[in-house]
Amino acid sequence: MSSIKFPNNFLWGSSISAYQTEGGNINSDYEQWGKKKGIEVAGEASDHYNSFKEDLDIAKSLNHNAFRFSIEWARIEPQEGRFNKDELEHYRQVLQEIRKRRMKSVVTLFHFTLPNWLAECGGWENKRALNYFIRYVDYINENLGESIDYIVTINEPFVYCLHSFLLQDLPPGKKSILKLFKVLFRLIKAHKVVYEQLGSKSDAMIGYSKNVPYIIPYRKKNVFDMLMAKFLDFLFNKLTLARLSQYSDFLGLQYYNRARIQFKLGGDHLSLFNEWGVEMVEEDRKVTDMGWEIYPEGIYHSLKKLGKYKLPIIITENGLADSEDKYRKDFLRDHIVNIHKAACEGVNVIGYLHWSLLDNFEWKEGKSKRFGLVKVEYDNNFQRNFRNSSKYYAKICKRNELVVS
Repeated sequence: MSSIKFPNNFLWGSSISAYQTEGGNINSDYEQWGKKKGIEVAGEASDHYNSFKEDLDIAKSLNHNAFRFSIEWARIEPQEGRFNKDELEHYRQVLQEIRKRRMKSVVTLFHFTLPNWLAECGGWENKRALNYFIRYVDYINENLGESIDYIVTINEPFVYCLHSFLLQDLPPGKKSILKLFKVLFRLIKAHKVVYEQLGSKSDAMIGYSKNVPYIIPYRKKNVFDMLMAKFLDFLFNKLTLARLSQYSDFLGLQYYNRARIQFKLGGDHLSLFNEWGVEMVEEDRKVTDMGWEIYPEGIYHSLKKLGKYKLPIIITENGLADSEDKYRKDFLRDHIVNIHKAACEGVNVIGYLHWSLLDNFEWKEGKSKRFGLVKVEYDNNFQRNFRNSSKYYAKICKRNELVVS
């Protein structure tokens, strides 16, 4: 038996997002867009809006000392320029309850959903969206800022644009490479402006979260695979990181899997980038319920990539869909081992937040994919039940170390 220890004050916890867990977000664009398309929407989701105190008690009982959640812009500003003080008070209570439990708050301001009024006038394609976002952020900071420890301005900007303007499973569901990059650069600008304007007013550390998949060629000596992997690594990772890292107090890493890129011409394969003749190859390895390969070593490589920017790093999301809870314990152990390895090599990792505390609404996958440390019984009054892996993780959080057999 041996153990690996983490620094004092290391953040251990979990993450959720508003639309995916709260329920009742009727003014969010995904709710309205999904109903028009006839697809599943969050609806009551996991009823976190009404159960947040119970959920924070659960997090505290699992020895979490940090909690990441998002504020739903559509609740705060349901109509353009009109702010809802009752909803503001709700989030004030959430923050107070987090502090009461001696946990640090990590607050995301944009996690994939917009107010419906903004979506109807073009969403992030609208030039005025930047000003609307800054106004909303200023309102949050003026009223709640003193209770927030860490601010995540934008959640996964490239992933949001990819799904909104290529894969078409997030609003507005358009297909346009031009609009993808137009909105991406607007989100980058939004983060920069918020950081510059909020930095002097806020005591919170300000950053953003970035999904950093570990992208490698499928055939290591194939020049086309190598070039395409380098191109996609630039597109997915370096393009955003290079532009935003100098405007951040910390980086939020979100890691789920690696992508082994194989260049192909012709054929009818269906893949993420099939229009560009690229196939993301998965091999016969353990996979999650999402079909994603479990590859813990990838988080080490992603951390090393982010370590070059010399900023503190919080792993703001890392988890798996695993309804039977058969892989989550090993998943946690193996990823934490690789996080510690990166830290020992000089990467300034200051926290790990598992995705997710609760089962939630997983966008196009609906409620069928179970990411939670805690199971939500959707058909039984949203009853919460601890999965065995949550107790394993609780021991790591309590000891601030991982015992490796």
